[in-house]
Amino acid sequence: MKNNYDDYLNLMFDKYIIADLKGKNQEENPSLENVDELADYLINYVKRHYTIYEYYVSPNISNFYSKHRKFTRFIFICLSLFDSESDINTLLKKYRFNEDSIWEIEHIIPQNPYFNKFNKKNSKLKNRIGNLTLLTKETNGKISNGSFAKKKESLTCEEKYLKINDVFKIDKVHISKKDICEREQEINKSIYDIFIKDRGKLLQDKLHEFIDSQG
Repeated sequence: MKNNYDDYLNLMFDKYIIADLKGKNQEENPSLENVDELADYLINYVKRHYTIYEYYVSPNISNFYSKHRKFTRFIFICLSLFDSESDINTLLKKYRFNEDSIWEIEHIIPQNPYFNKFNKKNSKLKNRIGNLTLLTKETNGKISNGSFAKKKESLTCEEKYLKINDVFKIDKVHISKKDICEREQEINKSIYDIFIKDRGKLLQDKLHEFIDSQG
């Protein structure tokens, strides 16, 4: 039986991310017929938001929160799935990334000016990808606009195991803007390694492994 590779998108991402991935002209999107086409489809989505250089990537956008939230969730889910030693099936069963309204984008240094100390010069750091992470809607509601320390205490065990949330393992009461900039560099490196390096070989290998496991 012929695989419908579009269905694998539905196993990994929610309908809002998929709609954004497909773009405005969804009826013109071709059916994906193999793993390479599926990988290219995801890579092209990244290329819509990042400039690609020989050894690194650089974002074309500065606000990953209010203007590009679906893409930001896509990136964090991909980092969780493809930059992990755990197999994708196990992660999808545990985290249910494809279900609507479970996962939300949250600030690490909060938006609350009492905690963040952003000034006019570096206020754009607030919505950069280095200052954002992925939390459940339930946890996000509990911590609201609380401090970094409060957020560290509020994460569930499952959320703590996500690589994207390693930032909460930093042994500090307050995280610095330097930490945020360094984290953004790490995220960009992971994006390069998954989607760009060796023409996306890591992504292709992970997708092959995932699809083969479906039987």
